[in-house]
Amino acid sequence: MDHALDPLFQFFGKLTEEERALVESSVQTMHVTKGTVLLDAGDVGDRMYLVAVGGMRTLFHDRNGNEVTRYIALPCRVCVVLDSFITGKPSREAIEAFADSEVITWDRATHDMLMAKVPAWTRAYITLLEQAQVINAWRLTSLLGMDAAQRYIALMRDWPELVQDVPDRIVASYIGIAPEYLSRLKSRILRSGT
Repeated sequence: MDHALDPLFQFFGKLTEEERALVESSVQTMHVTKGTVLLDAGDVGDRMYLVAVGGMRTLFHDRNGNEVTRYIALPCRVCVVLDSFITGKPSREAIEAFADSEVITWDRATHDMLMAKVPAWTRAYITLLEQAQVINAWRLTSLLGMDAAQRYIALMRDWPELVQDVPDRIVASYIGIAPEYLSRLKSRILRSGT
């Protein structure tokens, strides 16, 4: 048994021995150093990355050139630019490792083959799509309906691991504020005990 793939099997669930062998022979593991860009904006995002150790994110630059983090993947989460992966069109986002990471990866052709042959893969993909929708809805309602302090408090409440395990500059770009403002906001929240 390849222990490096344990996070994959944790994510995709119970498989028969034959299914497990097919998955093991179809995916790759890789070490990615902090700062490595795995997908450049403008390229087709035809790979998925399951984070085993470390962390990755999807990001783009707004009209003012500011970096915006759209999604953060910590261990046992998949990082992918779904619209590019699904449509085969160039990505508007990049994928970057924000920490030294171990990832399990597969391409679109492998994904399609495993969807056809491994029912648990299909169920897990549906779960991935549902999780993406929940996160997108959370971000949309928080960015449009909350001020900066409310967004940070909601993030601490709903996804505390992001606040604990992700660099502040990335957390700031995820909730749509400047890193300097996040630093002041954290101090104010700590002082007030909120």
